[in-house]
Amino acid sequence: MIEKDQLVPGWWFSYEELSAGHYVLTGRDQHGHSISCDGAEVSKLLETGRDYAVNIALQISRNKQKFLYEYLRLRLGGDNITESRYEEKVFGSWIIHYLNRRIVLDGKESLLIVEVQNDGIWEEIVVEDIRSITPEKLNGLVNKTEAKE
Repeated sequence: MIEKDQLVPGWWFSYEELSAGHYVLTGRDQHGHSISCDGAEVSKLLETGRDYAVNIALQISRNKQKFLYEYLRLRLGGDNITESRYEEKVFGSWIIHYLNRRIVLDGKESLLIVEVQNDGIWEEIVVEDIRSITPEKLNGLVNKTEAKE
């Protein structure tokens, strides 16, 4: 059993081996939405299940900005986050500092931006409109944030 909130905020997941080398992953949220997938590699199942759950959460979330904030903090996690701040009164804007990069959500413009700091200047490297964000785009954003370029 994987505990709640370890993959996607508000979701619980579990997996079991049905037969030798064949696993099934199931997940559900507090509203009764569920996902299921099966395969031979647990790590791939966890990624697929996470993406399915994120897709559902993005579609049904009443506060997409807050969900994205919690999800990206969870995905990046650890000691490399040096600052994070959510501002509900500023259109749900937020910022997460991660090493020499930061992710900024401009709630008024609905833009999710990854910036890298070079010689004290912040430069945009990814800009996504959250109205059309997908799990695949979020994975790319996380990869750009974690990159050691």
